[in-house]
Amino acid sequence: LEELNSLCKLKVKDIFFGDASFGQPRENSIRILEGMIERKMNLRWVCYTNPSGIDKQMLTLMKSAGCHTVIIGVDDEDMEMIRKKFGRTLQKNKLIEFCRMANELNIEICGDFIVGLNQTKGSIDRMLAFAFELQLDYASFTILNPLFGSELRADWIAEGKITALDLETDTSGKQISQNNDLIFLRDYAVKKFYFRPIYLF
Repeated sequence: LEELNSLCKLKVKDIFFGDASFGQPRENSIRILEGMIERKMNLRWVCYTNPSGIDKQMLTLMKSAGCHTVIIGVDDEDMEMIRKKFGRTLQKNKLIEFCRMANELNIEICGDFIVGLNQTKGSIDRMLAFAFELQLDYASFTILNPLFGSELRADWIAEGKITALDLETDTSGKQISQNNDLIFLRDYAVKKFYFRPIYLF
């Protein structure tokens, strides 16, 4: 809170909480939010958060403390596939309810998706349909990245998709030549999401 006070004195109006998942631990977060409200900081802010750990009370408190945008990891529409293959625990009904509450409170939502997690036909169109269903304000479409030390990277090396010396991709996917198809799909998703007439309007 003292650090936030210092930012207020510097006339900072909009900040980004860089926590991997704002709201955890819950007790600490509530103390910060209540302190921001009590001290009338009037800051506007954005954060990453995990819908699994955020209920209506916490989201309402975040809004009262100045939160205008939340960034959440959606990853893919097929959440059962993500659970089985990658151990993701976020439940679809919880995600849908979180987005409904955020929209109700006029908190904007950015959903992060990963192009390449789902290799089945039509997966990008299903991903986009899910983004529209969630009424996301923004969406980022990142190309699947075989991070060093990950099980995915080990699988890709074993399958001959990359070598042990290949670098990780950046968010454009241009470091690895085999990603050309994924780059096309990422560009397709971006255009379909942001060039909708209703979105442009």
